[in-house]
Amino acid sequence: MKPKTKLQRYKESDFHFLIKIALYLVLGSIWIAIDGRRIIPIGVVVGFILSKTEFLRINRKIEYAILLVGAFFGLFGRGIYIYLNLGIFK
Repeated sequence: MKPKTKLQRYKESDFHFLIKIALYLVLGSIWIAIDGRRIIPIGVVVGFILSKTEFLRINRKIEYAILLVGAFFGLFGRGIYIYLNLGIFK
């Protein structure tokens, strides 16, 4: 019979959880605007990559939901925009 070993699980503090949620919310609201039109939700793309590679993660479904809420905030005028004037949409 094998001896039972305890698995060490990382317990995340509440503050760490709230900081992650705030980070994903702000990250989700970042958009690239080309000639004044919001085209690419670059924060959502980066957030998806971060949620896949993060070692100490919360529930991935919660991370995705927070990213999408941030994207909707950004889409309706409450986000962070990176403006590029390329002259495409004139």
